[in-house]
Amino acid sequence: MLFYFQPADLVTQVLNFGVPTQIDVQLQGQDREGNKETAALLQQKLANIPGLVDVHVQQELNAPEMMYTIDRTRAQDSG
Repeated sequence: MLFYFQPADLVTQVLNFGVPTQIDVQLQGQDREGNKETAALLQQKLANIPGLVDVHVQQELNAPEMMYTIDRTRAQDSG
């Protein structure tokens, strides 16, 4: 059995760009639904690699959203 704890030193945190994982995959694109499908596919494929554990999508994809249309002139007048 093998246990690994990442050092809590500043150098390691800087080299990992503050990411608390050894492997970090980032996905970007303008097709939100396509991105979700690709992320799910990547998660599934990565989870099948021996040695990788706790493979998950970090970002909350189904969070509630609110959209506002603001008239800047009226907003400025009201303070």
